[in-house]
Amino acid sequence: MIIAQHKCSATKTFVDQHPILGGDAIVYRTRQNGEIYQFRTWIPAEKKYYRKTLKTRDLDTALERGKQLFYDIQLQLRTGRKLFGLKVGELVEEFLKYQEQRVATGLITHGRYLTIKTQLTKHLYEFLGDRNPKVGSNRQINEIDKSKFYNFAQHRRLTSPGVKDVTIRNEQTTLNALFKWGYRNGYVHFETVDFEEIRVRNADRRDTFTEMVPKNRTGC
Repeated sequence: MIIAQHKCSATKTFVDQHPILGGDAIVYRTRQNGEIYQFRTWIPAEKKYYRKTLKTRDLDTALERGKQLFYDIQLQLRTGRKLFGLKVGELVEEFLKYQEQRVATGLITHGRYLTIKTQLTKHLYEFLGDRNPKVGSNRQINEIDKSKFYNFAQHRRLTSPGVKDVTIRNEQTTLNALFKWGYRNGYVHFETVDFEEIRVRNADRRDTFTEMVPKNRTGC
């Protein structure tokens, strides 16, 4: 079993505790939660305890719900999902693997791939980390405030004086492509973010993000 490496042992904070499935999880009550049973199990890959209320005062019902919840968790882990959400850097890494596949099949050029990589690993990380890319890459996806992205354009103007509006708009397009891909694959709970609208006349379209158009039609 994926979670069986760490047994859930009894603790003094639990007033009523029932290990299940050989100790891989525990159903319990605490003084704080009153008569409602809770569930806890250890997630080794993320080095955290997963806790959830079972929403019942009946022990038999709680035990059955706890077992089913444990099996559901194992299924999610087997499919590569993370219970506590991805970090931004992990999402970007998976997205770039997808873009590498698009390069291999001729949908985008290697040059376009490098542009996407820079837009994400430099500009996105710095934006989310308040100019510290390491902080930005380690930020949890589920902790991101979507409204923050409305200030992305202003952030780019302040950190890169002279940057063209068309460049910023293309970066915004790439970021929303990242989130749409993440949403489609179950990594992100939102599909798009709202940016400051940028209108550009006679925009240089060589840098725009093309999701499905082959490179021999776009020059990408």
